[in-house]
Amino acid sequence: MASIDDVFGEIHSVNLNLNVVQNELSDIKAALGLIQTTDQQGLALINSTLNAGFVNLSQGISVLIQFQIFIGKTMVHQTKQNDTMICILEHISSNTCAILDETHEQTGLQTKISEDMKDLAQMYRSSNPQAALELARQESLELKIRECCPPKGKPSPCVYEPCSLPDDTQPPVPDVSYQPYQPDTPRPPR
Repeated sequence: MASIDDVFGEIHSVNLNLNVVQNELSDIKAALGLIQTTDQQGLALINSTLNAGFVNLSQGISVLIQFQIFIGKTMVHQTKQNDTMICILEHISSNTCAILDETHEQTGLQTKISEDMKDLAQMYRSSNPQAALELARQESLELKIRECCPPKGKPSPCVYEPCSLPDDTQPPVPDVSYQPYQPDTPRPPR
């Protein structure tokens, strides 16, 4: 049979084992508290990183939207410029056609007048030589007067009407400070 000392020794041994288990449980509890604190800090860091990323992303999208609006305005501006160029080309085309018609008609008339004038001059010289000399003297005087005091020119038959020009388009200046997101380097767990 076991003596009291044996029972006391066994109780003491159990007590020592209980102390070891209690110390180990305390260490486990402390480690779990540290993990919980670390998890909360990690979640807070993840949350703040995500928030900063979403703010940055929305600022970048805002800049892209502003540039898309500018591109749209620029395309409208270029369309208006094209309309202006087409209008100017239509003026040029109309004037060129009118000039061609007028030139064709005038060439025919000038050819006929030239032929008629040669015939008249020849008839006049043969019938009145004294008058032919007077005509030559008068032409010489008129030439000298034109050299001295040229006659005022007739106003141009072509009056240019400028087409309307579109307003100038300037690129937008972004009103946000966009800074691309750069994640921190990952830290090894402790």
